[in-house]
Amino acid sequence: MMAYIDPDGREAHQRAVVESLGTVARLLASPPASGIAMSFAANAAGMHFYRALADCRQLIALEDEAPAAVVPASEAIAA
Repeated sequence: MMAYIDPDGREAHQRAVVESLGTVARLLASPPASGIAMSFAANAAGMHFYRALADCRQLIALEDEAPAAVVPASEAIAA
């Protein structure tokens, strides 16, 4: 969003986002989430901001689903 509203700082904002997303993508255990993060990085770097926002929506949806897929520690220990 900053790259969109701050044209003078666009390159710096894009670099920061791409670097951060590269780190996040490596940390993500879910291959679909990692792929979406990489798509976000490519879209942000290519100044396709609305596509990047769509990628963000997908990541948020995955994030919302993640707690349901996680087994609570107390159940994991009991198993």
